[in-house]
Amino acid sequence: MATVDLPSCSVDWCSNTIHTYRYRRGVPQLRATTSPFKVCACPALEGDSDIAGIGVITAFIAAAGLSIISTGLCLLLSRRAHGDKSHPDYALYEEAAATARAKDPDCHVLDEPPRPFNALDRFTRNWACRYAQRFVRQLNGNPTILGACFYDVVLALGDQQIVTGIAMMAAALIRIPDRDKPLSTYHFVVISDLVWFSSNAHLLALTVIRSYDDSAKPGTVERLERARRKKSAKAVRAVRAALMAWLAGLLVWASVWQGDENLYDRFQCPAACLKSSDDGKGGEPKKWMVVNIFYVVYNYPVALFMLSRRLRQWWVDRASLRIHRIAFLDDLGDRVVRGLRSVLMRVDLPAGRTLSVSAALGASIWRARPISFLIRWIPHCLWTILSSELLGFVEVVVWFSLGLWWVRGDRDYGHKLMDEAQRQTEDSWGFGQLVPWFLLVLPFMQFFESYATYSYEEACEKELKERRKI
Repeated sequence: MATVDLPSCSVDWCSNTIHTYRYRRGVPQLRATTSPFKVCACPALEGDSDIAGIGVITAFIAAAGLSIISTGLCLLLSRRAHGDKSHPDYALYEEAAATARAKDPDCHVLDEPPRPFNALDRFTRNWACRYAQRFVRQLNGNPTILGACFYDVVLALGDQQIVTGIAMMAAALIRIPDRDKPLSTYHFVVISDLVWFSSNAHLLALTVIRSYDDSAKPGTVERLERARRKKSAKAVRAVRAALMAWLAGLLVWASVWQGDENLYDRFQCPAACLKSSDDGKGGEPKKWMVVNIFYVVYNYPVALFMLSRRLRQWWVDRASLRIHRIAFLDDLGDRVVRGLRSVLMRVDLPAGRTLSVSAALGASIWRARPISFLIRWIPHCLWTILSSELLGFVEVVVWFSLGLWWVRGDRDYGHKLMDEAQRQTEDSWGFGQLVPWFLLVLPFMQFFESYATYSYEEACEKELKERRKI
């Protein structure tokens, strides 16, 4: 495609006629248009390798991909299938249960760990986790140690990515009103795409944090021991929650900013021009704006709730049981049926018409039972979906796939608006391209360090047990 020289404007914020591309289904269509901004001019689009360089983008994608792989392996290798006595948690549970019975003989302790509450996660553990751990043992590996190592990797990646995402979005927020070197709409959209990768990595970290070693379910080792968490751990979680809320606010702000109806017509314009546009929200950008905001509102409050062990314990011990044990629901259908029966027995029908009492009662039961079902089971079904590790993991994978499609399409479209020299500038490797890639070495270092630590601790425990036998 022949390049088009876009007329450059000084920063007088004048309105002028420029050439733009209309973005429809991935096919740019060249056309001439008049800038609809009241106070903005749209100069030629310049490349910025520190924002949209191939090294930066691939580094963010690689970090998000490592988070997905590490989370999947962590869940597979650490989760205990119901009835799997070979899992180390089974022995830990028996020891904790014996200690609890010794302290309080009247306490109710199950003979074995309870099965997972969530039906979806129970299916995954009984089929996927059991066979994955068996395969690792056949290779003379220790799935517990490997799961703990991947847990540390996920945690390190999540903390690194949330800080990086906040830093990038804050830098974009600072550069948008800069008139000397304004941030283009194209680069602002690319930054948002990269920050979504950071958000995915952090959500995956929260998935393993909330249930790996801090379970709130009755009958688990943590509940039996009633061990207090250290104040330092509480402080770290408070910091994570604050950073998470900050990132959620930035993502909502970026989504609203990019909901302009003609967003892709103004890719070369400064991002500040979107605010001064005559057009409002609409079209495909508005649809994705709604989807993005719904994703944040749907995931982040639930993740913050699940991050608090006390709130999860309140839900498991009190709220869910109270919903399930509402007394009048047990008799609601029967009361409705008895009332309708007394009414039907007194009905005088016209000549030639008959009424089947059994059919009428069946219809009344059909209408009465859903009331009990809705009030009783829908909250549990919703909580099963919201708290499921499996669905949370699949959701992040789907969002990651959408992110790949977004960042590829946005970058290709932005390069079509540049001349060849600017495209080469953006693809050049420099300081901003190499640093993100070198940071990817840290997760591997974390894995090997954790493996060495846990292996040494396991060897010490075995040696101590052998000495006790002697």
